[in-house]
Amino acid sequence: MLQVIRDRAQGVIAWIIIILIVVPFALWGINEYIQDDTVLLAAKVDDVEVPLQDFQRSYQNERNLRKRMLGNNFDPSQLDDAEVKQTAIERLVNATLLAKSATDAGFVVSNAQLAMDIRNMREFQVNDRFDQARYASLLQSLGLSQAGFERELRQQFLTEELMSGINEGEFVLAKEAEAYGKLNHQRRSFDYLVIPAKGFEKRIQVSEADIKAAYDQDQERYKTPEQVTVSFIELSRQALARKIPAPSDDVLKQLYADRQAEFGQPEQRHAHHILIEVAKDADEATVEKARKKAEALRKKILGGASFEKVARKESADTGSAQSGGDLGFFERGMMTKPFEDAVFSMAKGDLSEPVRSEFGFHVIRLDDVKKAAVKPFEEVRGRLLRDYRSSKAEDEFFENADRLTDLVYEHPDTLEIAAKELGLEIQTSEPFTRDRGIGVADEAAVRAAAFSSEVLTQGNNSEALQLDGGNRLVVLRVKHHEPSHQQDIKEVSAEIRKALVAKEAGEQAGKKGAELVKSLRDGAAPKTVAKEMGQSWQASGLIRRNSGGVPDAVRERAFTMAKPAKAGSDVVGGVALNDGGYALIRLHTVDDTGSVDKKPGQTDADVVAETLRQRQADQNALRSSWVQRENAALLDGLKERAKIVIYNDNL
Repeated sequence: MLQVIRDRAQGVIAWIIIILIVVPFALWGINEYIQDDTVLLAAKVDDVEVPLQDFQRSYQNERNLRKRMLGNNFDPSQLDDAEVKQTAIERLVNATLLAKSATDAGFVVSNAQLAMDIRNMREFQVNDRFDQARYASLLQSLGLSQAGFERELRQQFLTEELMSGINEGEFVLAKEAEAYGKLNHQRRSFDYLVIPAKGFEKRIQVSEADIKAAYDQDQERYKTPEQVTVSFIELSRQALARKIPAPSDDVLKQLYADRQAEFGQPEQRHAHHILIEVAKDADEATVEKARKKAEALRKKILGGASFEKVARKESADTGSAQSGGDLGFFERGMMTKPFEDAVFSMAKGDLSEPVRSEFGFHVIRLDDVKKAAVKPFEEVRGRLLRDYRSSKAEDEFFENADRLTDLVYEHPDTLEIAAKELGLEIQTSEPFTRDRGIGVADEAAVRAAAFSSEVLTQGNNSEALQLDGGNRLVVLRVKHHEPSHQQDIKEVSAEIRKALVAKEAGEQAGKKGAELVKSLRDGAAPKTVAKEMGQSWQASGLIRRNSGGVPDAVRERAFTMAKPAKAGSDVVGGVALNDGGYALIRLHTVDDTGSVDKKPGQTDADVVAETLRQRQADQNALRSSWVQRENAALLDGLKERAKIVIYNDNL
């Protein structure tokens, strides 16, 4: 039916009808017609509502961030979903608080500024020019509308303006930076001896009664979580695009002809200018004074003065004055009209008469011209092919999406009919819980659907779930359900025994370590202690607090121990290790001069230069830490005064 309407929607009358339908949707949104006014919220900050959709994106961004940080070590089963949600909602609330505070303080981001910033983003450019098609497609792939992205970007800019005003006020005195540097670059040398916990494990006896007591004390730990395995079918735009056969070059060339404007490079001009500022509503005397100044500067340049030097000294455009008035290359539509009209009427090398705009008078020099050009077909053939396949896949995707929705609804007890008719493969997931899963179950929407009453209890197909910003549709049904159950003590006996042995071994290692620390302080010979434990002392060398090659716990403990009272004496301490062992430490020397190590081939001058760079870095680091402290204090203050509601049931 939709295709018939599409085929017949030609001519003036049809388009008038379409416009009458589209305009109300554009003004109020289609949801005004098909839904009620209820919008699910994630939070509310005073009177500012935070939509659930914003939280879902923040949540997914946080998960993706952790994936990137861990790389190949990422294990979804070890991800604490509650912690990810907490971090995501906190970031969202903080961002909302800061943007609201900036708005309340009178900060504004104009539409023109926002548009210019978006046009300058490299992500949205093709061949160094803003590309509207790339902008739209990239946002779509991220599940963002253009309005939503621009709203978030405006909020980000407001926050940056607010924070920059606070951060620029922070400064660090030279003495403060020097004291920080001495502490930060302090070097220490020590010996350490590790007492492994494993050395005590053979002596430890664990009875069945001990295992039973541990099991009874923490039975919740030995419950298996509820799990499901699902069958699912997936409709993907990307998969459909891969199956679209390549068309003939005639078809691509017709697309190329239809899109000449898109592949064209409009004429660009490179100019310098000097701005003599004058208000739009200034009186005639002020305007005439500004004009005469602009004319005088023009004559000065014609007389041989450097345009760049005059611009640096006289131009009121602070953005370009520092670079001698250089505006770079620009095309029509990027500058104010009087200025643009003048530039595009000049010949290369011309120096304009004073040009009046709403900002004042401009003296303009045209430096270069890039003529308009169209990219050759071969250069854009690959893009045309991708766009052709994407367009065909999009049509097929929407047609199949409607059919998929109908089929899984009409046959709620099977996926086979929909899979057969649409040529989709029925896949099977790995088992997953309500909070964690891999593959398709890595998506929170999939887990929520699988454990919903309609799917899990009633045994129906799920609705078509939109993933990846609507580029994938997944329908699932439960294949196997494994309820949570208490594991029998026999199933976990070995696990409990191992844990009890490790715990007792760690305690014994710690006890023995504490005894040996006391012995060393009482005068026992280090060699005797090492022989008793069958271990050897390891020398750290003179290292800094961030050096490697030494167990973290040992290094951190060594840098918190008191300095030796005099040269040649040691300070003795100890620390428990993460693996249950214990380490003895003998601290020998502390160098807190903050000096830079002289590397092979370096001269004294090199060392001095590096020392200066280090001090500057220390000053920047200390300033950064103070800025973070001020930012945290600002947020804390805003939170105390704001009414913040988190809708946890919706998260």
